[in-house]
Amino acid sequence: MKGRTAAALTVAGFGLGALAVAGLAEEDARRGLGTFWSHFTDEKYDLSVGMTATAQPRLPDRFVEAREHVIVPNYYGDLFQITQNGNDSIFWYRSNDGSVRNALVSNANTKAFQIDRGPVGRLEIKVR
Repeated sequence: MKGRTAAALTVAGFGLGALAVAGLAEEDARRGLGTFWSHFTDEKYDLSVGMTATAQPRLPDRFVEAREHVIVPNYYGDLFQITQNGNDSIFWYRSNDGSVRNALVSNANTKAFQIDRGPVGRLEIKVR
């Protein structure tokens, strides 16, 4: 009986360890490449959509959008192009020195996002 209990605890321990590793991997994936997850907001607004049969604007409906905010560092420069790769969007930035950097937003076609720009401190770039 003790052997079975120890085996069950060992299997449960491996299972919890796998969940922890999967959680870390998911967190890394949420950051994307060059983008960093910040927070969520709920945007609520009233909007009149369409016309009535008498060509009058319809009464406004209430809309709610849950939006995920991601931050792209300011030093990347100005956005100049967006490309698509499957479900992901790649935002291309050009800095003042002409450098081009990409920032990946995973599953951009399945969620509402807001791209915020963020200042960075202690920027260090090592050339290898």
